[in-house]
Amino acid sequence: MLGLTALGLAAYALWRLYETFSNSDAIFQEDEKKTGKRLRHFYSAVVYGLLAYTFAKPLFGGSSGSGGDSKQDALGMLLQQSPRPSKMRYAEKGSKPNSTTCKA
Repeated sequence: MLGLTALGLAAYALWRLYETFSNSDAIFQEDEKKTGKRLRHFYSAVVYGLLAYTFAKPLFGGSSGSGGDSKQDALGMLLQQSPRPSKMRYAEKGSKPNSTTCKA
């Protein structure tokens, strides 16, 4: 099912590219409204192409790369570290802590 979705998205992206560049000899001879429409078609093709790539990546083993594992390992190490309590030192022993005598 994932493969069919990726294939459909890729086909739609190619269709939008075709709509962008069809009759390309008249691209610069058109009014601004048609040029804007071509830009929207191109933007749409890029977005749908990226979506197709995202859906197809797990099918070709792209999700099991070494880069993802190292990121997960680093995140695991950060989550396992316990936060160190801050130690407060006072200017004079026996004095009450306040904003002027506390040093972090």
